[in-house]
Amino acid sequence: MLQRLQLTLMEQMSDAKIKEQLQSLFGETARWLRVPTSVAAAGGIATIIAALTHTALLDVTGTVAGLAALTGTLYAVWRRRKILRQYREQMNEKRRELSRAVESQLNHAIEGFYHEVGLTFSPLETFCDSEFKRHAPLRERIDGLDQAIGAIKSQLG
Repeated sequence: MLQRLQLTLMEQMSDAKIKEQLQSLFGETARWLRVPTSVAAAGGIATIIAALTHTALLDVTGTVAGLAALTGTLYAVWRRRKILRQYREQMNEKRRELSRAVESQLNHAIEGFYHEVGLTFSPLETFCDSEFKRHAPLRERIDGLDQAIGAIKSQLG
């Protein structure tokens, strides 16, 4: 039984599919974040060049770099929440599957145990039933004698 439970646990805990999905989500997020990072870096370089040349581009490039950084940050936070939510959902589903599998194995083991106990005690039950039937006339006679003695006591007493 323990081996079956261990096999079930090993089977349910293979999270290769979850790892693959998470890698895909993280890869997609990393690819998307390259754009705002590149824009922010370009804006930072342009800001430095504009500051060195004292031109009016300083405000525009700083604003573009700031917007790119803000956009990238907001997207990263949003993706992180989405990834964590999907991970939680998948782990909850795995937990339910594992619980069902372990419960099924335990139910099967318990049913087998009760069946074996029933088979073990079946001869004893048969013996007790036959002895009960064999002693039934004696019990009826004892009950009759108890009633007769009770009647005699009430007449005497």
